[in-house]
Amino acid sequence: MIYIFKNPERAGLAEDWREWPYAGLLLPGYPDLATAGFSDFWPMFWKIHNRERTRFGS
Repeated sequence: MIYIFKNPERAGLAEDWREWPYAGLLLPGYPDLATAGFSDFWPMFWKIHNRERTRFGS
């Protein structure tokens, strides 16, 4: 996902990808995905999210 966020930086539209004002979260299937038999969806989502933020220093 960080690869996608860095697109504006690679395209020269922003000095740093964190400055790009149009970055956001697109979660396909939300909100139905959370109730589609994944009782641990949100805990797992936030675990992965936090791990990736730590990994990429943001």
